[in-house]
Amino acid sequence: MSHRTSEIESNGPLSKFVNTLRYKEIYRQAIGIILLMIFAFFADPQQPWAAIGVVMVVIGSVVRFWAAGMVMKNKFLATSGPYAWVRHPLYVGNILILFGMVAICMNWWVLAVTVFFFWFFYPPAIRYEDGKLLKIFGDSWKKWSSQVPALMPRLSPYPHKSEDSWDLKRAIGRNGEMYILIWVAASVALAFYLN
Repeated sequence: MSHRTSEIESNGPLSKFVNTLRYKEIYRQAIGIILLMIFAFFADPQQPWAAIGVVMVVIGSVVRFWAAGMVMKNKFLATSGPYAWVRHPLYVGNILILFGMVAICMNWWVLAVTVFFFWFFYPPAIRYEDGKLLKIFGDSWKKWSSQVPALMPRLSPYPHKSEDSWDLKRAIGRNGEMYILIWVAASVALAFYLN
């Protein structure tokens, strides 16, 4: 079991399985990208909401790419760029991308699956990430997190920004964001191609 699940009590094998799914990042990421491709098969790009969905997917992808170029996981506390507005901009990007696909699909079961996906994975992921960052960065994290919301952006950026700047190599190489962008673009393209 990963370090994310080792501290969580399980009441039997089913509970252990559910906790492993919820707290291992690889499962959340894999299921999320698989859902994008599945949703593409059920899209209705002719309906008027599809254009809004594409805009949401593009904005979500830009937010993710921006965040991926700022963050150095567990090395320093990113408080600049998108992290000056929201504590978990990668999650915000994911929300925009998946709900953008919901708008492209305009299908109730796609909406239900997406809502369940976020309810199942994101509250525990946020609790875990916040707890980990508190242990690593202590008072700096407390000060920043008390002023920067988890998912709903601030109206103005956090004033005490980190010294580091956005880095393309970090976004593409270290954080592998190019693969996510290609998958998202392929999913949207497939949605329009098939329908």
